[in-house]
Amino acid sequence: MEDLLMTLQLDLERISTRHNENCRLLAVIVNWNKGQLLVECLNSLLAQEVPGMVVCVVDNASQDNSIASVKTRFPEAETVENTQNIGFAGACRQALVLARQCRTELLLIMNNDIVLEPGAIEELVKAVDEDPSIGVATPKIVFVSRPDKVWWFGGTISAKSGKTGHIGHRDARVDGVSAVVDSAYANGCMMLITKRVLDLPLDFEDRYFAYYEDADFSIRVRESGLRTVVVTGAVIRHHISASSGGENSPGFAYYMTRNRLLFVKRNMRSALTRVVLGATLYEIPRQALRFLRRREIDHLRALARGYISGVLTIPNLDTISERLT
Repeated sequence: MEDLLMTLQLDLERISTRHNENCRLLAVIVNWNKGQLLVECLNSLLAQEVPGMVVCVVDNASQDNSIASVKTRFPEAETVENTQNIGFAGACRQALVLARQCRTELLLIMNNDIVLEPGAIEELVKAVDEDPSIGVATPKIVFVSRPDKVWWFGGTISAKSGKTGHIGHRDARVDGVSAVVDSAYANGCMMLITKRVLDLPLDFEDRYFAYYEDADFSIRVRESGLRTVVVTGAVIRHHISASSGGENSPGFAYYMTRNRLLFVKRNMRSALTRVVLGATLYEIPRQALRFLRRREIDHLRALARGYISGVLTIPNLDTISERLT
């Protein structure tokens, strides 16, 4: 990853030279092979009325010509073009470097599979400006296909299993006066990171590649004494896991299996044995049986790879470097 940060230097110099005097909020969209969704996301982002906002697309070596489309249709947007897919977590790490180099007050990181409702960023910025205890703020998230239904209204982290959960999942959407609600973690779909966090020596763990990097980062933020919150008046719509192929994709099965073991290793060592045993004796066999019944052999292979990778790398997390190809 350090080599990839070195290749970012030219982009850093270009972007920081242009914007280090006028950038209050750096909005970074992480993209990988979803050009149509990216256009939809950019349109909704640029429709927000946010003074001092600079937009940047960090592209993870897309093969669908999406970055060329950005340059043509959105010339005001900056771009960072990675030569290989470094994952959502790696791109988030690059976003932190960009924000610190540009000396921005606020960093907004988002996935490319979201659509912002009007006033979403304004509500987030208002909340963090008014409350110095907030480190990271996230919006309420609803389904693109059912904007009347909640997908995420805050997160939980199980002390027993290390699993992350969604508060309010599939509940009816209720809008009203905006409020700030504490959450165990900030959702990586979209998170507004304050200067209070940018000034700390905190970073994303790029070895997650995708999934759990947001929960891991949030734990570091909360350990610093700052809060991770949901601002209920800010709303975005989400194409669920579109960037990784969907929640029923082999990639999702691989990373969710592997990364939970890595997450527990880094943050919940006392629960490590219990989690590994639970996965071995119950969760993995149950999921494997489900995939077999559906004849989803690719999912079964991904599940097995994720489990083996997670278990084998537990003693050597600091040297793990494999990627799903």
